[in-house]
Amino acid sequence: RVDGRPQINLTSEVAVQNLCRIAIEQNLIKSAHDCSDGGLAVAIAESSIIGRIGVKASIPINDRWDAALFGESQSRIVITLDPNDIGHLDSLVVGKDVSSTHIGTVGGDRILISDLVDIPIVNAVRQWEHGLELAMAG
Repeated sequence: RVDGRPQINLTSEVAVQNLCRIAIEQNLIKSAHDCSDGGLAVAIAESSIIGRIGVKASIPINDRWDAALFGESQSRIVITLDPNDIGHLDSLVVGKDVSSTHIGTVGGDRILISDLVDIPIVNAVRQWEHGLELAMAG
């Protein structure tokens, strides 16, 4: 479904980018991936594939699962950090025009997103690296 017109709140985008930059400068962030191309599920999957590590995420779904997983709403970045640094990141968010949500943990050998996605990381990597040739082979 195609709905609405893309809009960006530049104030919000600058706030998110600045917070991310500060967290990187403080060595809090291990990885970061924006959600602009395919949404949250694609950002999570691409990060897992590139890092060759699984994830267990629980995404709040209020209405439509497709919008929650694949919506390309602006100014969202999926980051990973050491669990011991979550409080530090939370303190950076205070007073900023930025919100954060803990959606899961990194580890294991599967990409698990709520009860909607369950893919072994080896299968995702194989499809990512050889998808076209696998599709052509039938």
